[in-house]
Amino acid sequence: MRAIINGDIIVKVITSEINGINIGDIPKGVGLERLRWDGKEIVDLSELSTIYVEDINGVNILHCKNTGNCQKIEMKYNERKKLTKRNGIIKVKTDEEIHTEKNNERIKRNNKNRQKLI
Repeated sequence: MRAIINGDIIVKVITSEINGINIGDIPKGVGLERLRWDGKEIVDLSELSTIYVEDINGVNILHCKNTGNCQKIEMKYNERKKLTKRNGIIKVKTDEEIHTEKNNERIKRNNKNRQKLI
């Protein structure tokens, strides 16, 4: 199978025999959003314990290798929604931080509801 690659991201699988890079077979049931190309083989981000994260305009792009503007983070793929950026550093929020954020949001909602009643 051949694909168009941007850095390590598999942009598009193509049928052309001429264009793109030969990446071999894509695992069944896995979408391209989770797959990367390390230059030799397809890498499934869900199998990694270290992922390189790049922040592009507030969007976290996950990589299997350092593409130049990444931070190496010890994390699992299923923790991607816990990523945050503070003082220019990307990190995975702890369970305590998530709990505190949820509690603060609950307090804000309760205060807004109280103000509406006044």
